[in-house]
Amino acid sequence: FPPEYQTATGFTLSSDRREMPLTEAAAASSSAGGPRGAKRKRLDARRAKRRLRRGTDGGRKRRRLQDGPRKREERDDSEEEGDEATLLEQANECLAEFPPQVARALELLEKALKTDPENPDVLDALGSLLCEEGDQERARSLLLASAKLRPDAGAEKFLCLAQLSTGQEALGHFGRGAATLQAELERIRAGGEAEAAAQPSSGVRSTAALRAQLAGVHASMAEL
Repeated sequence: FPPEYQTATGFTLSSDRREMPLTEAAAASSSAGGPRGAKRKRLDARRAKRRLRRGTDGGRKRRRLQDGPRKREERDDSEEEGDEATLLEQANECLAEFPPQVARALELLEKALKTDPENPDVLDALGSLLCEEGDQERARSLLLASAKLRPDAGAEKFLCLAQLSTGQEALGHFGRGAATLQAELERIRAGGEAEAAAQPSSGVRSTAALRAQLAGVHASMAEL
């Protein structure tokens, strides 16, 4: 066919007498070589690099998102590791939140108890919290163990035991709680109140708070 016909129709005749679009032939020749073929190769290489880069960055982001919770959990576990005093402090912080994180505090106190099963502070804290949560049998067991280890301190354990008891047993626990409160009140009057005012975060209660609690204990004893 003449060139004018080829340009107008877009077809040419190959050696095997079959028709083939000129555009396909041009593409084949471009891929085989020439300036256009080289340019296309460079563009394809750039696109491949961009795709590879996007895939790598996406994989890194996915790994960071997946590893993030694991790393936070490992950090939390490492922070929880320590002596019973640290665990007890963390449990108190959980209970001081609003709303209180009771489940978390119980978990920390259980770990503290495993660390030192004969620590009166841990026994008092866990026993009192279990008493509030309704686990009376275990709370009673822990508080009685603390009372044997430290019978002259920790009025709260005796007051909790009084709530878990009846009759003369409850009256006896109230009496021990009242005696512990009275002894603490006398210690503060002897000079601890000034120290407590200088260090308000020391945990030492004021005489007013102790007197109010002591009055409540005497009222409960009168009702029995």
